[in-house]
Amino acid sequence: MNHISVPCVAITTVHGETVMGIEIVDTLGMKGTRSLLKIALASPTIKPGDVLEVWGDCPSLEQNIRIWCGRVGKTLLSVQEDAKFRKKIRIRF
Repeated sequence: MNHISVPCVAITTVHGETVMGIEIVDTLGMKGTRSLLKIALASPTIKPGDVLEVWGDCPSLEQNIRIWCGRVGKTLLSVQEDAKFRKKIRIRF
């Protein structure tokens, strides 16, 4: 459950848009707003236009991130869920 930084040397495409970097924050096993705290701690290092990818399994993660994005002016790009109810959520900064 560590903050993982994945620097992108090459340009990456997300939903047809070009981004320069993707940061990954692993919140698997965290419940409630602890995931948001981890996201907030990672946020200052993310450049405008880059994407934050959050991995988590908390049932309220998607709702909490939607609210957070609205409050801080970030764009929720996508939400994917696997068969084990783990989510991968992408946010544009």
